[in-house]
Amino acid sequence: MTSFTRQIARESLSSSQISIFNPLERSDWDALVSRFPQCSFFHTSAWLKVLNETYGYLPIAIALTDQNTTRALTVFMEVDSWITGKRGVSLPFTDECQTLLFDEGDLPLLLDQVYTLAAKQNWESLETRSASVLEKNALPSLVHYTHKLSLNPNPNSLFSQFSTSNRRAIRKAEASELSIDQESSLKNLKSFYKLLCLTRKRHGMPPQPWMFFRAIQERILSQGLGSLFLATYKSAPIAGALFLQHKQNAIYKFGASNESFQAMRPNNFVMWNAIKSFAQNGCQQLDFGRTSLENKGLRRFKLAWGSSEKTLPYVRRNIKTQSIEIQSDQTHGWHNQIFKILPTPLSRLAGQLLYKHVA
Repeated sequence: MTSFTRQIARESLSSSQISIFNPLERSDWDALVSRFPQCSFFHTSAWLKVLNETYGYLPIAIALTDQNTTRALTVFMEVDSWITGKRGVSLPFTDECQTLLFDEGDLPLLLDQVYTLAAKQNWESLETRSASVLEKNALPSLVHYTHKLSLNPNPNSLFSQFSTSNRRAIRKAEASELSIDQESSLKNLKSFYKLLCLTRKRHGMPPQPWMFFRAIQERILSQGLGSLFLATYKSAPIAGALFLQHKQNAIYKFGASNESFQAMRPNNFVMWNAIKSFAQNGCQQLDFGRTSLENKGLRRFKLAWGSSEKTLPYVRRNIKTQSIEIQSDQTHGWHNQIFKILPTPLSRLAGQLLYKHVA
């Protein structure tokens, strides 16, 4: 932070109050964050509880308040790992988490308090995962794509936006003996997790631990804050997608399938049924989540729905040197070949042990 920015922050402090707290200890947290236009599902207590209960991360919020009105807010989770170090992340396993504010003029003070907190907590680095104004002038450490689709209740209008190949795939799926199951039950989640383990093995990555999805079931799906769609063939689940929901927005968080049935286009079938369901129930936007720049197949799949594409920068700043740490995309590397041949039980164990450190 420059001396000029520090001066602005000191001047602003005289008329504002800074509070630092655990958002899970605030019963009004969801109402507080929902006031801001940048609020998404990832800011809510449900998501913070999933991360806290699965991985033990400590959530910390920094709020700027003036006359009992919260004007700006940001939230981090403390990741304390003997492998990857102690750091603040906004937020772990989260596609995008923007700083919440009404006026960018509040940024200098908020940023000053973030760095003060980082030093106090002995964080080695600070990570922001969004096109956030908090680090808007910083060189990105890593860049992803993000894709968003505007929804309307007219299925014909939506269908007409899709690519020709996507429309053909949907028609092929609908002509097959596929059925859709929209029950977000624990039984269906277990079926989805089996498909997820197959998919992660195919991609050469360990699956997330089951307790992570068990927490999603308890904190999100059972509370009506998310949806699970399964495509079945002769009563057997062959593809699925898990979505998160906040207000009029849905987020595609996880997808999985059995490659043996790919010719039936079950992934297109699942997504099309999810899109129709969300649109008919008042959702205005579907966020397809982040996509690695190197994952051309996934990018092509998301663009095929007529979505708009933008880049999504992540910033990781070294607290001691204040320099930006350039990161590589860890979804591709030598480890892929290992996890492709590793038996599923061992791969699940690896995921259970490693994901807490990756964040």
